[in-house]
Amino acid sequence: MSERDYYTNQLSYLEYLQLDLIGELLFTEIDVYETRKILLRAREFGMADDPDFKGLDAWYSGRKMEHSRIADQLEDVELDLAHVRFMLSRLNNKSDE
Repeated sequence: MSERDYYTNQLSYLEYLQLDLIGELLFTEIDVYETRKILLRAREFGMADDPDFKGLDAWYSGRKMEHSRIADQLEDVELDLAHVRFMLSRLNNKSDE
């Protein structure tokens, strides 16, 4: 396998992974948003001390951490994508010479 083929395969894989992570990030963001709305409404109605809502508060914290983890992973993939695109452009420039 040539270097160009390697980086082309990597580019395809990383673009797929990027889209997958964006989907996960959006899904998690919606979860965080909806859960926060429920928790705020529960506090508004004085139900914040209810054990069910305590569990929901813990779940909310976990989802926020998951969102942060996915965002970090997405940043790593985007950095890898930049590297692969750079290497492909270098290989293309080298072949043009």
